[in-house]
Amino acid sequence: MQSEAGLYLWCTRGEPAMTSVEWFAEHGILVAPGTVYGPAGGQHFRVALTASDERIESAAKRLRASGRRR
Repeated sequence: MQSEAGLYLWCTRGEPAMTSVEWFAEHGILVAPGTVYGPAGGQHFRVALTASDERIESAAKRLRASGRRR
């Protein structure tokens, strides 16, 4: 089955991309630094929504449990 939908979110926390990547990694979530996609991505990261619903829900629970943005 071929999908026409986009499965990625392009996000920013207003900080260097690698700072965001490290924060997510501490919560067991893999995101790609925007700098991989060019210099304009310096404060961005990409989230792929390609995991199962269960794994995405698990990641969301970990983020809610972190209780803070940074």
